[in-house]
Amino acid sequence: MLVDSGSDVNLLTALEWEKLKQQNVRVQQMAEGSKDVIKGYGSDMPLQIIGSFVAKVSIGAEAVMAKFIMVNDGQCCLMGDATAKALGVLKIGREVNQLERDTVPFAKIKDVQVKIHMDPSVNPVFQPVRRVPIPYEAAVNKKLDQFLAQDIYH
Repeated sequence: MLVDSGSDVNLLTALEWEKLKQQNVRVQQMAEGSKDVIKGYGSDMPLQIIGSFVAKVSIGAEAVMAKFIMVNDGQCCLMGDATAKALGVLKIGREVNQLERDTVPFAKIKDVQVKIHMDPSVNPVFQPVRRVPIPYEAAVNKKLDQFLAQDIYH
């Protein structure tokens, strides 16, 4: 299934539903058709809904009960936002790419000379100095002091 954070529902194509039936998948609350209207991304045409069911979905140790909607002529199976978050497949927030507090963001290497290759035919672009907005001055000064303490100043 394709994880789609923009999808409110879990979708199965008719072809995948047939494969699941052949494998005797256990489902609950099976229903034919639907009054719901579901449209594909960027499309005004509603998808033809065959039916829906609820089933237990698990990834590793995580398991949830999720509702699936079967559609005719679907291009791919989608795992919606809520199910993906509940299974821990999709994480949103500041902790996603957060570094450990013990890590040092810049390694210091002494006595190494680095040559930066530049194209001499390209003219440098001059950018005027811009002031730091007053509400950010304290945070910027704190970060600059931190870099100076780490001997990062060039």
